[in-house]
Amino acid sequence: MKQTPRQRKNWVFWVGVTLLCIFWLAFIPVLISGPNIGNIIMLTVFTALWGGLILVGLWLSRKEPPVEIKLGPEPVYPSQPDAKLTQEVRQRPEPAAEPTQTYRGFFGRLKEKLRDKTRDELCARLCAMGIDARLAERGQVEEKFGGKGSLGLIEIPERSIRWVNVRKVTTSSGGGPYGGGSTTYYYTEYGVPDARLGPDSPGTRIKTIRVKSFPVFGKVIDLRWEGGDYGTGVIDRLNSDHQLKEPIMKSHGVTITAISDYSCWIISTETETETGDTPSRELWNCYEAIAQHLLAEWSA
Repeated sequence: MKQTPRQRKNWVFWVGVTLLCIFWLAFIPVLISGPNIGNIIMLTVFTALWGGLILVGLWLSRKEPPVEIKLGPEPVYPSQPDAKLTQEVRQRPEPAAEPTQTYRGFFGRLKEKLRDKTRDELCARLCAMGIDARLAERGQVEEKFGGKGSLGLIEIPERSIRWVNVRKVTTSSGGGPYGGGSTTYYYTEYGVPDARLGPDSPGTRIKTIRVKSFPVFGKVIDLRWEGGDYGTGVIDRLNSDHQLKEPIMKSHGVTITAISDYSCWIISTETETETGDTPSRELWNCYEAIAQHLLAEWSA
């Protein structure tokens, strides 16, 4: 049962008042009998400590503003329903659900303020593009597919890409005369379920290779997909899709992995930025096109 602000203050406010009264009753006689600077400092410190508990209790019990409800005029309904309007309303997509607040209380709000919100920002970005994206509950099995550091899943119903997992991994560069540094990488994994993948399916790993006009220092002039698809024909379809090349060449590398035990493809990207992968509409269309190639009929 959700507690009201008046109920939430009880255990904080009254504990602070009780401890403050007990301390004063026990310590003030000692201070009167032998006043010195140490006793005065101790009285001040402990009074401030438990006074802070009382202030926290008062802050938690602050009154919530009343909600004013204004009744509008009663709507006038037509005598006969408009069939065209009814059909448009039925076809209109439902708005994406807003992420719910899972943290409550003082420390919960502090945890909410300090946590990494990269997943929330990516979900908001997808919603802004008209995609029905929703924050999923934590603890989903898909969070462990790529490795550690998951910030949680984003569910995307009724699309080829059914979920997105955001992982944050911080690596240390080792020691040295001036100390070691660290680098934070964000891995964004787009999950594409495929019932054809099973425990007996061969492992598949495909990645993008940038072709340069001159090794190492040359300009990127082309993009190709390499790896092993074990006769599925995925690599040939990806290399034949020239519309994928330019957007991916300008952004970052893409890796495709088959998770056979859970019948799922993973389209993953790696970025070394504080915001992770926030795809544009063009990049999202590329990811959707890759998913369609993965779900197409295998050549073998």
